[in-house]
Amino acid sequence: MSPHAIGVADAYVAAVQAEREGELRILDDRVETEGTVTVDSVQVIPDLFLHIHITERGQDGRLFVEVDTGTESRQKIEDKLKRYYYLFKHWHEQSFPIVVFLATNPDKLEALKRKVDQAPPQARPMFRVYTLESFPQVLWTGV
Repeated sequence: MSPHAIGVADAYVAAVQAEREGELRILDDRVETEGTVTVDSVQVIPDLFLHIHITERGQDGRLFVEVDTGTESRQKIEDKLKRYYYLFKHWHEQSFPIVVFLATNPDKLEALKRKVDQAPPQARPMFRVYTLESFPQVLWTGV
């Protein structure tokens, strides 16, 4: 199994564990191609889609989760950010999901944060960058 697939599985298992502990409730989940979204001809395939209810806040949230193990090129990450932003601008459903990038190491975390900081100012609020080990606790602690 690839490090990327293991990272996606780890993120999902962490969400399920948080559900068992009463921190959140998973309302819907989809992995990779199950979560494909297309607007016009622009398509994204998130590693994981989660629709959750955060118990402490009493809020529902939808997330596109991307796990970064450092194997994708800088250009591929930039393209992914652009495609998510296109979807955001042309979204016709209720609120657009937050795009959460989960880095598997601190160096990747900083590189991803720099990429998000280079996105158009109006796009930046839709992206979050965390470490894989901090997920999903960051959803209710705001770390």
